Amino acid sequence: MPSADASVEEALSPDAGHDEVAETEVDVPEAGPPSDSPLSLQTVVAAWPQVFGRLRERLGPRRTALLRESTPAAVDGDTLELRVRMSFHLDKLRADEDVARMVSEELGALLGGSPSIVFAPEDGSAAPVAPVVDAVEEEVAEALPDKARMEEAPAQDPIALLEETFGQGSVEEVD
Repeated sequence: MPSADASVEEALSPDAGHDEVAETEVDVPEAGPPSDSPLSLQTVVAAWPQVFGRLRERLGPRRTALLRESTPAAVDGDTLELRVRMSFHLDKLRADEDVARMVSEELGALLGGSPSIVFAPEDGSAAPVAPVVDAVEEEVAEALPDKARMEEAPAQDPIALLEETFGQGSVEEVD
């Protein structure tokens, strides 16, 4: 008999086909006012395919593709941690607050309450959001010459430039 952990991993694997699973109704508690009992990972995992299916239309194709790379990994009180394998996807999900809000709304509609959603790296480290774009912009800005110091290049005959580059006689003027 397979272990519960194995069946959870199998259900959440990227090969599981969220499209097919999302069509299946899952027995989850009736939605209602927030209960005194916090979310449980087991309940969230059971409801995740249905949550994902309900989110597909709301999120659109780009956000759906990003969210598909996340899996419920931990619950701490009313906070759900979704782990994301690739840092690119993680950065995009963290930057788009609407995704976390919509996931929270759908989970709340199915399970009750209003859980907070946190995206974390798959390895569980508390890696900060890397300002990748800012670092790249700084490197590019340093590599570019100062426009105020630039001089206008003298005009060159395009035919002469091509002949110089490709050799004399390799360029013919056609009228």
